[in-house]
Amino acid sequence: MARLRILCYKIVVFSIVLLLAAATGANGDTCCIGSRGNVQLEPDCSTADQSVDIADLTDLIDHLFINFTPLCCHKEADVAPLEVPDGSIDVADITGLIDYLFINYPDLPSCETPPPVGTLVDRSECKYQKAVDRESPDLNGFTCLAVAWDGVSTLSVTHVNANLNCCPILEPVITVNDTLILIDEVELEGLCDCMCLFDLDYEITGLPSAVYRLLLREHYLPEGLPVLDMMLDLAAPMVDTLCLPRAHYPYQ
Repeated sequence: MARLRILCYKIVVFSIVLLLAAATGANGDTCCIGSRGNVQLEPDCSTADQSVDIADLTDLIDHLFINFTPLCCHKEADVAPLEVPDGSIDVADITGLIDYLFINYPDLPSCETPPPVGTLVDRSECKYQKAVDRESPDLNGFTCLAVAWDGVSTLSVTHVNANLNCCPILEPVITVNDTLILIDEVELEGLCDCMCLFDLDYEITGLPSAVYRLLLREHYLPEGLPVLDMMLDLAAPMVDTLCLPRAHYPYQ
């Protein structure tokens, strides 16, 4: 009987370890409720409750030891250690919540997801040059947007044949507003009396997977010409290209 009790005990402990391991990997690092300590269980997953209170402590205990109800979001329950959460959901998180609610009342770690960041990472040499006081030949050319999505959080964008001053000082502005990605190719100053074609490489990191409209504003685009504007479905890793004709290129 003693051996049987020990075996049953080992089975229970092993089952709890497996459940904790599963809980640790659930939902990645998604922050969907808005603050750490605001534990939510399935199937409710209510975003209306933004307070951290005893109900959250009860939910965490239920998740770990009683009904093993799955978490809606992993990151909200990962509160310990308070300085840098360790990525696991375990007894330490219960201790952290008790400390926050009843003992030392420390600040809970932030659960905010930083906004996407866009940067110009590279620029080619001048590919074709035209003096500003001469007519542009009919090149029957094109400009393109070439995009690549890694399936996680990084979007790479290349503007092929960007028309700029030969000696540009660029300060592109890249913004992500809901489902609109806007790249505004701001040229602060042109230092030379000529125009050039360049390839510009951009990178946008921390981008959530979604459907986006990508709009690029060219600095010297004459009125009436079509703009670089494309839709992107970032549900899975992908590459895509949009090209538009530019008959007289470069232009002023």
